[in-house]
Amino acid sequence: MSKMDNSRYLFRGKRLDSGAWEIGHYVPVIYEETWNGQDDHENITVKHVITNGFTQEVIQIETLGQSTGLYAAKSYRGESEADRLIWEGDLIASKSYSLNAGRVIYHDGIFGIEGGYWSPEPVAFYKDANSGICRLEIIGTIHDKEACK
Repeated sequence: MSKMDNSRYLFRGKRLDSGAWEIGHYVPVIYEETWNGQDDHENITVKHVITNGFTQEVIQIETLGQSTGLYAAKSYRGESEADRLIWEGDLIASKSYSLNAGRVIYHDGIFGIEGGYWSPEPVAFYKDANSGICRLEIIGTIHDKEACK
């Protein structure tokens, strides 16, 4: 079963301190370390944070990805609905569509699949339940070493 829901507004990223995945809302937090009374913005630091409304965790910005709001049929992460949620940066495969290992990307306002497909252009996800999204399997992420077992 394929569906799209409000989880598409969520982001995930790996924590800076532990490398564990955090899921929530993305907020770039700007800090000015020193201020000399002038409009000198040379000492500004941006910390990239995922927050759930109660806590916030600093993340590795290169691991930031948005949820597509769509679910795969299978996932290496597990069988629950949360485990099968497709994220930007996931690696997906499908025997039905001759897809060996494509990367989920966000391009020109849509999520799609890049690489591993017969087409050199990114392939867009369709939003309707009959599109075949349910035939996709999440086999890893571009951020994890175990991605292409």
